[in-house]
Amino acid sequence: MWKPDILLYQSIKEQFDQKQDQEGSDYDNIVVHHSGNCTWLPPDKLKSSCSLDMKYFPYDTQVCEMKFGSWSYRKHLLRLNMETTTSKHTGEVMAIHIDENQFINSTAWEILKTEGTLNDTSYDCCEGIYQDITYKIYLKRFTYFPSMTLVLPCILCALLILCTFFLPAQSGEKIVLSITILLAMVFFMAQLSSKTPRMPNTLPVIGQFFVSSCCLISISMAFTVISLKFYHNKGRRGMGRIFRFIFLQFLPACYNMEPLPKADEVVFPSVRDSDPLPIGMKNGPAAHLYREIRFIANKIRKRDMALKYESEWKYASAVMDR
Repeated sequence: MWKPDILLYQSIKEQFDQKQDQEGSDYDNIVVHHSGNCTWLPPDKLKSSCSLDMKYFPYDTQVCEMKFGSWSYRKHLLRLNMETTTSKHTGEVMAIHIDENQFINSTAWEILKTEGTLNDTSYDCCEGIYQDITYKIYLKRFTYFPSMTLVLPCILCALLILCTFFLPAQSGEKIVLSITILLAMVFFMAQLSSKTPRMPNTLPVIGQFFVSSCCLISISMAFTVISLKFYHNKGRRGMGRIFRFIFLQFLPACYNMEPLPKADEVVFPSVRDSDPLPIGMKNGPAAHLYREIRFIANKIRKRDMALKYESEWKYASAVMDR
């Protein structure tokens, strides 16, 4: 008995034009009624390809089309019919009937609605008009699992970036925390890459968030390194004029920070060890005492200048953390 060659155009299954069981024998029988009508209900496992828009993953809605039609027979040889419920300008429309008693719900997708359209199509390769029935299945992804395992941890890691600026520099753990957050973001990016197909021209919004977060963490780490460099400066040298204006005057005023408190300075006369002794104090106990006092005064002056420079660098480190 003749069987129509109704095939799924988007099928990705091997030997998609053969409906056979594992043993290779036909199992799709045809029921012939007394009126001459024939009923043919071939069971099949369909594997179809769909174009996906992953821009708003995992809060996306996809539309998968399944196009069924004859591969060989034109409309005047094989006419398709379908029960319609509504009508559109493009053709006849109907919804796919899904038996809820036999349907097994997916753990990843929810079916929002279905519809089918009967179309007449002409192709450049072949003459005549071919009929096909195109079904559209609207799917919505369940968001609970990806939100708990992907989105929420990523947001928490991004919020931890702020902790690197509140962590005091003397703790010595700022760089470790930044590197840990960066590694966590890289791990979640790998998870996202394994769960989404490769898109040629677009990147999911959550992927853009991952990239932005990694860039932000890298910039934060760079500023953290500079801040630690400022903080651990031992006052070996002072700031330049422009540098002092930016970090001690301009930026603190912009950030509404309290100005650097001025330390009480003890003024000592600038006397070098190589300077000659005062007149009448060349030898004796007085000259020796004078040299000791001059040495102590120079030491105290250098210590005060080093402490001043160190406090300025630490203040600049606090400004950098802001």
